[in-house]
Amino acid sequence: MNGQSATQFSLTYFKDAALTQSIAIPTAYQNTNATETIYVKMVNRDNPNCSVTTSFTTQVFALPVITAVVDLKQCDDDIDGFSIFNLEEVIPKIANNVSSENISFFRTQSEAQSNSNPIVNTTTYVNQTVSNDAVYVRVSNTNSCFRIAKLNLIVSTTQIPLNFTRSFTECDDAVSGTNTDGFTTFDFSSVTNQIQAIFPVGQQLDITYYRNQNDELAEKNSISNIAIYRNIGYPTTQNIYIRVDSRLDNDCLG
Repeated sequence: MNGQSATQFSLTYFKDAALTQSIAIPTAYQNTNATETIYVKMVNRDNPNCSVTTSFTTQVFALPVITAVVDLKQCDDDIDGFSIFNLEEVIPKIANNVSSENISFFRTQSEAQSNSNPIVNTTTYVNQTVSNDAVYVRVSNTNSCFRIAKLNLIVSTTQIPLNFTRSFTECDDAVSGTNTDGFTTFDFSSVTNQIQAIFPVGQQLDITYYRNQNDELAEKNSISNIAIYRNIGYPTTQNIYIRVDSRLDNDCLG
């Protein structure tokens, strides 16, 4: 307005230089091209014959192309549900143009939106919530346009403590015709709940039992019914091997 009173003039906006395609609602204009020229007619309210036209350019910059949600999984090295993450491992999974984009990590979505309090220790970050946590990744391009991705941090706890042992003793039975052959029926189904109780609540685990270590390592011939197991082939004494696998991360086992 160059110092003039805004109430003395009326402004009308147009899509074309000929001023034939008026913009009805300039406060909520939807562009149709990334770059456009908008034309303005300025008219003196006291004398409509006094008018002038001008123009300005609108430009819409492209947002970064990202993957909105990414998981980063880690095997726990103990049974507390916390682990160290290198957050930067997910950068190639989230951003498409890493060389020309700025990527930073935040504990909350609001901090990512405001670009405040970024995570400093991105290569040695420890999850703040047991087993499952999330941080937010802000990806901005050279035009300062940004998008935010969610990074789920998943800790799978599967390590059975080395001192965990259970013993079961039963009397020999005569199912196979004699009660002196060293075979009987065992029920060790209670062990499953005992093992689950070792780990943080909410862990998604498969707990299986095997007659020998070779079967356990190969994940074959698991014991189908641990409530009525007979130690056939292993008279008098047998070691049962327990395997704990994470359903969320196949690399994690105990």
